[in-house]
Amino acid sequence: MSLMIVGLLSAAGLLLGTLLVYEIGWRLGRRGGPASKNDSVGSGLLDGAVYALLGLLIAFTFSGAAERFDQRRTLVIEESNAIGTAYLRLDLLPVEAQPRLRALFRQYLDARLNMTRKLPDNDV
Repeated sequence: MSLMIVGLLSAAGLLLGTLLVYEIGWRLGRRGGPASKNDSVGSGLLDGAVYALLGLLIAFTFSGAAERFDQRRTLVIEESNAIGTAYLRLDLLPVEAQPRLRALFRQYLDARLNMTRKLPDNDV
């Protein structure tokens, strides 16, 4: 199973679990008898704190995902620049060695592209 599906299932499970526990607590609180005015204020503060923490958790998750995406994009750009520079440097070699090395370089590039296409979750 891909890592993305596992992450989504984990997030959905945590959300459902949180909602279930919240509902159970609400029902137990209602069964306990009439609530005073101070109880509802305390409950509202607790709700606000829980939602604030969940909001922070979501924000940190998206921040980390954006950072990893930027790092991956930077690595791809650096690799493509390095391959292009190395191919241009073949002009500095003796003329009789250039055609064979250019062919080997094209084979390397084809193998690298095929390997990238076979990686899982490439369509994300």
